[in-house]
Amino acid sequence: MNQHEKSICVYGYNRDEAQTIQHALKIGIVEAINCVSASGKEDTILSDILTSSEDQTFTEDKTRIVLFYGFEDSMIPSLLQLFPPSVPRPLFCCITSSNQSWRFQTLKKHLLEEQKAMHAQNQS
Repeated sequence: MNQHEKSICVYGYNRDEAQTIQHALKIGIVEAINCVSASGKEDTILSDILTSSEDQTFTEDKTRIVLFYGFEDSMIPSLLQLFPPSVPRPLFCCITSSNQSWRFQTLKKHLLEEQKAMHAQNQS
């Protein structure tokens, strides 16, 4: 995983949707962005997903996730605004030194728990 290489890791999107996301973000920041899929890699460690050279499988899922890697913190708000409105909005997160050794299914579970807690907080 090259720290200077900007990447997104998508989950729950088909190939066309993933390309739409990649294209919209690339135009907005005028830099190359790698796009990798976590579909079918739920038992794989995040850092391994990002460095894998195997064929990419893009599979739709009711849970959609976009992970950012290699972006400066100051860029994240812009990336969120650039997200294409024609594509279902995902759970967003960044790959960090703390979570890069997690299996994807662990991250997915954590994000869904955070989402549930936020919805419960908004209801009260």
